[in-house]
Parts: sequence; structure tokens; C-alpha cells
Amino acid sequence: MVIEQHPSLQSLSPAEKLQLSEELCLELLLDAKSNAGLADEIKRRYQAFESGEDSGTPWEDLKTRLLSKLPADS
Repeated sequence: MVIEQHPSLQSLSPAEKLQLSEELCLELLLDAKSNAGLADEIKRRYQAFESGEDSGTPWEDLKTRLLSKLPADS
């Protein structure tokens, strides 16, 4: 796993890890503007999700589920 290669990531709080994942996703979307292969893959995965081909979870549902598991002080 990537997190094992970067020990400083392991010390992040759950809220910080969630923020990092959001930032990484945004960066991927921005990279897709200049990377046709990445843009095509994102489109393919989104179309598969929309058509019900995979068992993906909408981001808002996943985020709500993850945030509900955080301690109140995070």
C-alpha cells in the first residue's frame, strides 16, 4: 500500500485522511484535462457506475458513512 511507503500519512487523523483523499481525487480530475487516457478511464468508470455495471457507492453516501464513524472531536 502507498500509505506504508509514506509513514507521515499514517499519523494523519481520519478527518485529515478524508481531506487528503478529496484533494487527490480533485488532482486526478485536473490531470485528466491534460491526459486523454486518464480522462477516458474516468469516463469509462463513471459510465459503468451510471449503468449499474459495478457496485460502486456514490461519494456522498460513502462520505456520510465514513464521517459517521469518526469520534465527535474529529
